[in-house]
Formats: sequence, C-alpha cells, structure tokens
Amino acid sequence: MMFGIIEWSVGDIQLNRGKFCFSVEIELCDSVIKQQKGGYLKESEAKEERERVIGALYSNHYAVYANTSVQDFYEFWLEEVKKKSLSYNSYYSFKKTVQNYILPLYGRLSMGKLRKNHVKRIYKKTYETSPSVAKIVKTVLTTSFKYALRYGYVEEDYVTGLKWNRVIKKSSKSGQKKALTIQEIQHLLSESRDTPIGLPIMFAVLMGMRRGEIVGLKYTDINYELKTIYIQRQLGRNPNMKETNMKLKTYTKQEIDLKTPASRRKIKIPDMVFEMIMEERTRYERHKNRRKGEFQDLDFIYCSTYGRPRTGNYLGKQLHDFILNHDVPYINWRILRYTYATTILKAGYSLKAVSKTLGHTKKEFTADHYVDMKELIRDFQPSVEMTTGNEEKTMWEWSLTEEMERLLE
Repeated sequence: MMFGIIEWSVGDIQLNRGKFCFSVEIELCDSVIKQQKGGYLKESEAKEERERVIGALYSNHYAVYANTSVQDFYEFWLEEVKKKSLSYNSYYSFKKTVQNYILPLYGRLSMGKLRKNHVKRIYKKTYETSPSVAKIVKTVLTTSFKYALRYGYVEEDYVTGLKWNRVIKKSSKSGQKKALTIQEIQHLLSESRDTPIGLPIMFAVLMGMRRGEIVGLKYTDINYELKTIYIQRQLGRNPNMKETNMKLKTYTKQEIDLKTPASRRKIKIPDMVFEMIMEERTRYERHKNRRKGEFQDLDFIYCSTYGRPRTGNYLGKQLHDFILNHDVPYINWRILRYTYATTILKAGYSLKAVSKTLGHTKKEFTADHYVDMKELIRDFQPSVEMTTGNEEKTMWEWSLTEEMERLLE
C-alpha cells in the first residue's frame, strides 16, 4: 500500500561518471522526496530498474522509505508504534528479540533490500538457539512487515504466508510443549494445597489464567452467587510511565490493560477453587483487622499480609521455591496453561471454547502455542462404553471432568 503519495515523476536514464542512473521525485502530503537510482554499469540494467520503479508507483507498491536501515526502522517501530499499544512485558520481549536476533544479522541492511531468504535465516538462526524465542521472532517479523508494507518501507510482505514449518525441520524434542498428566495435576494440587502458592496454581491449571492476571484479581471481580470471576486487569509495568513519577515499589504493580481485548472474560469458578478463595478472604479480613492503620485495603486476592499487591515476578519466584521444596515435576506458569488447554481438550471441549477461556483471539494461536499435541494424541483415545444396535456412545475417562466442566459458560 502506498502511503501518502500525491504526485510522482521518474526521470530519463542518464550517464554519470561512467555509470547509468535516473531520478525519482515523489510528492507527499507534507514534503517532497528526491531520490537518485544509480550505479548501473549497463544501460539495460538501469532501464529494467526504471521500469520496475514505474510499475511499483502505478500499482501503489513503491517503498518510499526503502533506504531506511533495518536498525533505524525497528527502533522507530518499537518506540513510536508498539510501545504505545503493548504491555511492558510484551514490549520488553519484542525489544530484546529485535536487539538479540534481528539487528545482529541485518541491522545495517536497508529495508528495501530485505528478502524472503533473510527472513528465513533470522527465524532459522533463532530457532537453533531457542525454539521458544523463535515464536516471538515470528510474531515480531509478521507484525513489523505488515507495518513496513503499509507505510512504505518495503514493496512486498515476505513474511505473511511463509511456510514456517518448511524453514526448519523440527526435531521430536525441540520446542515440545509438555503438559502435566492427570496424576501429576492431582499431586501438584495436593502438595500446594496449604501453601501460599496453592491458590495461584489453581487459577492457572484449573482456570487457565496468566500470572499477570492472577496477581491482578480482586474480590470485587467475583460474583459469589453465580460463582464466576471477571478477568478485567493485570498488574505490571506501563511502558509509557516513568519510574521516577511513581510511588516507591509501585512501578511494577500498576493496574494495566489486559494483553488483548479477548483477554477480558468471565470464567466459572470450580468448587475447589471457590473454597480456597473463601479461605483466603477469611485470612484477608483477619490481617486487615489485626493491622489497622498499616493494612492497605486494595481488595487484591493474592497479596501480602499487609494487603500489598504482588508482582508476576514474585509469583515466579514463589513457584520456583515451591518446586525446590516439594516432590513435584519442574513447571512454570506457561506449562500450567499448557496443561489446562491440553487437559480440557481431552475432556471433550472444543478448541474454540478452550481458546476463549484462555483469553486468545484466535483458536489457531491456542493450537499452535498452548496445546501439547503429543500428550493429546496419546491420551485422547475414545473407549466404547455402551452399544445400542449399530450406534456407539464414546466417553473419555478423566477424573477432573466434573470440576473442569464448570469453567465454561
């Protein structure tokens, strides 16, 4: 898509210091850009490029800012475009990915010279280092190239439609998402039941919440009659706020928008989780009465004994310490979300419904990033329970179905 071009003209081919060249003049809504296309040893090469430029201008695909370096483009895209719309964690993730995996390879190259083979090499090199980071690279490349095409930095989007699975052959171990088994879930819930991390683990593995959403939950988000909870905020850093303008120890605990509009959702609370919430509420009121004058009555479910909210990083440290002191397999918060998605799918729910409770916009994203397909294929085997004539009724054996089925409306 051509961005803001009002008029344009392409000059005739001329000979300058033994090489052929031609000029391009473009009038934008707020400026006029004059470009010199040169360095061609043969007149036929200059003629071919001149015809290509004219064709691109006619078809509204000419890249006005093609000479912008990859480094300058991504610095602008991150700071002026994405920083305003992303959460701090997503922005920081994008920034580190660009700095560590894109700029070292092609930072000095101009945007107009980027081709599909460059995109493939970025992804392949990243995947060899970290399959999980390669997913972020794919997202960064996809969104940035759409912007670059729209605003005249490239003439073609070499990312959209790229067959990523053909870029690199995945090994059976690389990038594999590992969900917990039913027995491991039950053991985890039993081990964490009477620990400070018990309720957050339930929120993640039985309700599919992100840790930023967990620390942002308030008691006023709960409908006690219907046993539902409304996820409408998360705690984290606002990239548009400076730490110097914030009160002490509040910079990483700001109430910020959820990751996507689809993340704003209402979820049924399983009975065992509701029971834990009520116990936590009792402790909350006890601390409130005991520490009058010091207690911060901010209504957060997961908070300190003084009512202060926790951060997602603190939750991560709590989980790490819990693993070291208990006989449980290694897990992180994303693995718990993997486990929720995989387990509820094995219970017979549709991918669309699971995607909705996870707060994803597209079910394809859920399938690609949050489902342990190996676990699903191995355990999702229907067994014939009853036969009536020629009809067969299939049922899936899963001991937690009664609790998990209350999650969806």
